[in-house]
Amino acid sequence: MPELFKPLLPLLIATATSLAGTVCIRLASDQTLLWLAILGGSLWSLSGAAFVLAATFDGVELGVYSALMSAGGIILINLIGIAFWGEAINPRKIIALTFLTISICLLAWPTTRP
Repeated sequence: MPELFKPLLPLLIATATSLAGTVCIRLASDQTLLWLAILGGSLWSLSGAAFVLAATFDGVELGVYSALMSAGGIILINLIGIAFWGEAINPRKIIALTFLTISICLLAWPTTRP
């Protein structure tokens, strides 16, 4: 596995667990179930631990990885909100999510270091 991709697995785990935690918290608020809120908080904690693991790899730019995780989560949670909770789709949201997607692509584009 190339060195560039080694920190991506913990970053993907961090993003996925953060996303799952957010969904659990939303479900807990809809149904007032304490166990879902606890599960959501636990998943957020796991997300933080996975992000710390991703940040320990050499050559990882912490600002870039943090932005990738945050923007990826924002895009995915918006899509989940639209699909499962009927949240509004409007031109401003579409434009904002498009800019976030472009930003992720630009940040993730590999560059050579001097």
